[in-house]
Amino acid sequence: MLRKALGFFGVVACCFGSILAGADEVSHQPYIDQIKREMEQPSVLAPLEGSYTEELRKRLGRDVGKTSPQESYIEQLRHEDSSLKPDWQRQPGDSFIEKEKTHLGSKETEGAIEALKQGRSELSLKKPGSISHLFGFRYILSPIRQSYTLPAASTAVSFNTLYGKAYAPQISFLYEMQFFHSELGGSLGLATLFGIHYYSGSGQLSAVILDPRTGTPFTSGSQTSFQLFNFPVAAALSYRFNLFQVLRPYIMVGPGVVGSWEIRSDPSPNHLALSSILYGSVGVSLLLDWMSQTTNWNYFAEHGIHHSYFTVDYIQMMPLGGRLRIQSGGVFVGFSFEY
Repeated sequence: MLRKALGFFGVVACCFGSILAGADEVSHQPYIDQIKREMEQPSVLAPLEGSYTEELRKRLGRDVGKTSPQESYIEQLRHEDSSLKPDWQRQPGDSFIEKEKTHLGSKETEGAIEALKQGRSELSLKKPGSISHLFGFRYILSPIRQSYTLPAASTAVSFNTLYGKAYAPQISFLYEMQFFHSELGGSLGLATLFGIHYYSGSGQLSAVILDPRTGTPFTSGSQTSFQLFNFPVAAALSYRFNLFQVLRPYIMVGPGVVGSWEIRSDPSPNHLALSSILYGSVGVSLLLDWMSQTTNWNYFAEHGIHHSYFTVDYIQMMPLGGRLRIQSGGVFVGFSFEY
């Protein structure tokens, strides 16, 4: 009996020893044991140098060689983008706008007013103020009829014989005050005209002189030269039609006087005369504003001129009284300006 009891305790002791021996190999806490083993192993990460931010910058692949390790992240951004620098550190052309300008190229821009002046705008030019005056000048293009006659009792040589063959320059100036002006209905005004006419010629003998040796007549030409200045002045009522806009016909009529001064090259006295006339003019004005918007605007801005015209007209002077009866006509061309 005692032998059986000792054998049973021996078997129990062997089993208990086996259980204790296997306790070292199998653990009832595997997750905790795994953490312990990882903490005992050397770290797979490289040791951190500097701050945590610098380590992250290295891992993100930033080029830290451009700046010193002590340079902050904001300073590095300023180094990479000059537009982020403060004004006192910024160089000309560092701003974002300046850089974009270099990509877009230089292009000069102009305002709407300048485009309007040059006629490249859809806007229309409206000039403030009203039109009440006109100034113009005209020069003779072709004389059609010239006749200056003295009373029948006079033995003087005719005007055409003395002055008819020479060129006669004539210029006329015009100022008009408009009582009424409309861009559609036309304008009514009183015009004052002043002109200068110049004639020159050689004297002609009034009698035929024969050569006593041959019986042939001497030449009728004289060595005396003549110069005639005429100064016509007239006040005329004028009406201008604006129905055609670009082409604007007009008519003027009124009384006037002509002062004449004839100068001779010989010792004989010079002559002065005053004659009364009826002045008449029919013409057409060509509007020039459309040719250049820039010039049109400059004329208005500097001189207050609203419209510019090229004029062609026929002027006729008919005698009314005086010792010298003057009848003259011709085609004149010139320019006029309304303001």
